[in-house]
Amino acid sequence: MDDAARNAHQSNLESLLFAYGEAMGIADIAAALGISDSDAREVAEHLGASYEALPERGLCLMRQDDSYRLGTKPENLETIERVLRQDFEQDLSAASLETLSIILYRAPVSRADIDAVRGVNSSFIVRNLLLRGLIEREQDAKGHHVFFYKPSFALLQLLGIANAGELPDFEVLNKKFDGLAQQSKEQEQRAADSIIPSSVSE
Repeated sequence: MDDAARNAHQSNLESLLFAYGEAMGIADIAAALGISDSDAREVAEHLGASYEALPERGLCLMRQDDSYRLGTKPENLETIERVLRQDFEQDLSAASLETLSIILYRAPVSRADIDAVRGVNSSFIVRNLLLRGLIEREQDAKGHHVFFYKPSFALLQLLGIANAGELPDFEVLNKKFDGLAQQSKEQEQRAADSIIPSSVSE
């Protein structure tokens, strides 16, 4: 793989990991970028090295077994925790309420699907809702490195309902969120198809 192709794939991988918000296996990364597993591993390692080469960057590439995800540098933890504490002490923002509504009406739902409906990255908000005990997460039963989010029993109790099906217009909004997520995925796929090079390195 030449430098130009590797740099292009590296840029796409960085965007992909940021938007996905969870760990991605090398096979999934390769499929998303349209390259082989070995090339995907080379791109990921090159991305990690680029973060290490620039100490002023606030992100790092984390690796566990054969999966990768973006993370924040440990030395920035104090700043992040301060902001999280401030946000935790305040009332829920409009963005938090929007995210909570999606989880209520579409659970169990992945972070990727939440982002697809909202159109923006929701990792910070989802973490905030988890810390508040308003939502819970569970790992994909199929063994993938994917988590699904659902309302917590504490949230249902606060709302005075036994299950999400008792929410107003549940069936209508559930289908609407499904449609929005599917539409966003189709748009993302078309965008991905347009940026993946026509020639794939073997």
